[in-house]
Amino acid sequence: MMIREDLKYFVVHPCHPSLFPFEDNLSLAAQKDWFGGVGAAKMDMVCAMQQGTDADYEECEAFARKMFKPIDRSFRLTIDQMIILEPALVESITAPLVKGIRMAVDACVEKGVPRDAVMAFVMGHLKVQFGVLFDFAGFPFSDGANLALKNAMDVIFKPNWIENIMNREAIDKSVNDITHEISK
Repeated sequence: MMIREDLKYFVVHPCHPSLFPFEDNLSLAAQKDWFGGVGAAKMDMVCAMQQGTDADYEECEAFARKMFKPIDRSFRLTIDQMIILEPALVESITAPLVKGIRMAVDACVEKGVPRDAVMAFVMGHLKVQFGVLFDFAGFPFSDGANLALKNAMDVIFKPNWIENIMNREAIDKSVNDITHEISK
């Protein structure tokens, strides 16, 4: 991309409404606001100033807050930090993990478990699992759950899987693929 010296380059990306908003009386519209920016659910955003001053950053951040409102928190990052978050973290790691959950749900249904029962069971357990693993819940897994978790990690995940996705070469390739390959 050609960089013009007379322009400010500000990069912003919404974090999207959280799985755990921790808000009293959250409206149904806010609960169903998947992307944010429509005024229903609060969300955070990440921002970076590629070219410009601190004053430019403040001006651009204020504009971004209006564009994606309602914004709760805004995090100032570098461009390099932003590409660790996306595509590496959310598109190359968390999306495949969630896709794997969906595939496992479908496998349960194929084995004869009623879909409504599978969905109720997995969604409830996901809440507990996210709560425990991200330190929201304030309690640990049971010994049996910890053993099953440990055993499954060795089956599901390859050695060095995080580094294989989050190293700079892999991130740069992913960014290049996204920005060049899909536009062909």
